[in-house]
This record gives sequence, structure tokens and C-alpha cells, in this order.
Amino acid sequence: RMVTRTGYTMIFPSIGMCVTTFMFIYIALFAPSLSLRGLYLTIFFLAIAMGTVMTVSQVTIQAVAGRRQLGAASGSVQLARTVGAVFGTALFGTVLFALLAFHDREAAASFGRLLNLGPEALQAYPADRRAAIMAEIASGFRWGYFLLAAIAAISTLLALTNPTRRL
Repeated sequence: RMVTRTGYTMIFPSIGMCVTTFMFIYIALFAPSLSLRGLYLTIFFLAIAMGTVMTVSQVTIQAVAGRRQLGAASGSVQLARTVGAVFGTALFGTVLFALLAFHDREAAASFGRLLNLGPEALQAYPADRRAAIMAEIASGFRWGYFLLAAIAAISTLLALTNPTRRL
């Protein structure tokens, strides 16, 4: 609706990617200390910010493609999103497991068991070792979110350099 009202397309994704970058950094730095409500609120703002990017990009590409290429343009956007999501997920997992394996192989194996078995997988460890494993896992996630922030920052720069179109 805002794009329709203003006619400008790239303003919203630029702002949305700036907010997304900030939210990924915020999660990386403060996730362990967030309450459940704080985490929900953080994810809410992240979703709103990403929503401005996804929808406006789709509308802009459809408008530029025209009626004859509308299906191909929409399909291309969906394919790019899917490939990007798969690549991003794989990269995040690679960073997480690589850091765990580099710092503490037992923590990496424990995280694998944790994913398969749930919290019971850590019950065999003494409390101090369990805390160390959880700290290593938190560190891996922290660096994964910093990676996402870097990717979002690059996307912000791309959005800022994209020509502004009036629809």
C-alpha cells in the first residue's frame, strides 16, 4: 500500500534491509539474555523488515517485466528466493558446525545428538561440562547471526544502489 501511495519502490527495501541488518546484529549480541517476549518482539521486527523487501521486490519485478513476461519474472523471483534460502541455511549450518568442531569436537557431536534426541542428550554430562557445551553452541549461533548480518549489510548496499523507480 505504501508503494502504491508513494510510487517509490526502493526506499522500503533499503530501510527494511537496514533494520534487518541491525536485528541480526541484535540477535547475535543479545539473544542469550532475551526473555521469550523479547525474542518474539525481535523476530516480529525482523519479519516486518524482511516483509518490506520481499513484497516490494516482487511487485517491482512484476511491474518492470510487463504482462508478457509476468509468469517468467514471478517464477524467477521465487527460484532466486528458494536458492538463496537454501544457500543461506547451508552457510549458516556450515559456520555453526565448523566453529563447534574447531573449538570443541565433543560440543559439535553433542549438538548433533541434541538435534536428534532433544535436551536429554546433554543429561549424561556433568553440569559444568553441559554449561560449556551450551556456551560453545551459543557462540556458534552468535557467529552465524553475524554472518547473516554481513549478508544483510551487502543486501542493504545493493538496495541503496538500485535505481529508484516510480510505479
